[in-house]
Amino acid sequence: MSLPVYTRPPALSSSVTVMYAAGAYSFFINYQKVAAQIQGLTGVPGTQFQYLTVIALLASLVIQVLAVSAVVLDYTAIWRVKNELLCYVAPLELLVSVVYWSVMLYDRNLMIPPGLDPSRMLSLWTDLSIHLVPTLFLVSDFLLYSPRPTTKPLIHLGVCIALAQVYWTILHRVHAITNSYPYPFLELASQMLRVVIFCAGAGMVSAFYLALRRAYVVLHGR
Repeated sequence: MSLPVYTRPPALSSSVTVMYAAGAYSFFINYQKVAAQIQGLTGVPGTQFQYLTVIALLASLVIQVLAVSAVVLDYTAIWRVKNELLCYVAPLELLVSVVYWSVMLYDRNLMIPPGLDPSRMLSLWTDLSIHLVPTLFLVSDFLLYSPRPTTKPLIHLGVCIALAQVYWTILHRVHAITNSYPYPFLELASQMLRVVIFCAGAGMVSAFYLALRRAYVVLHGR
């Protein structure tokens, strides 16, 4: 029995549409919550964008909004844009989840500033909602409901490197204002090591994309 791949927007009443709507609502609420919390810590508007988690969460929200819009409007062009962006955002969310939980298990002080007021820390549910749930949503969408990805691996890697350079610029502009990096492990790293970390991150996103493409072929047989 073949899986229900949608080459055009699904019906408004389908369970997939409900999933997109639930994802959009969840990601919007959590984005507002986390953005407000970060701005409360720094006192500077816009500093939430120095966190890769927040950028990925906002990108995931855009994916869900595009999906819902494509369904409501029955507009295939929007659906195609959603699927193209999904090739980048799903692997990015995988990176966020893998790096965050790996570092937290190894030494949480490398991810969360030591001495942070407990009242400022994320609840377990919010933590899962921004560091795991988006990954589950987007990977499920990629593997189960989207048409076969057509983005070429080299093009994907090139875009990831360009986006890493944009994030690098954002990070350092915010650092010039706050005099701090968002994650303690970046504070401990030298400038050269930060460059290596960013290059490795871009490579991992593309590697995750290749793994998802392979998993897609295994699941769908094409």
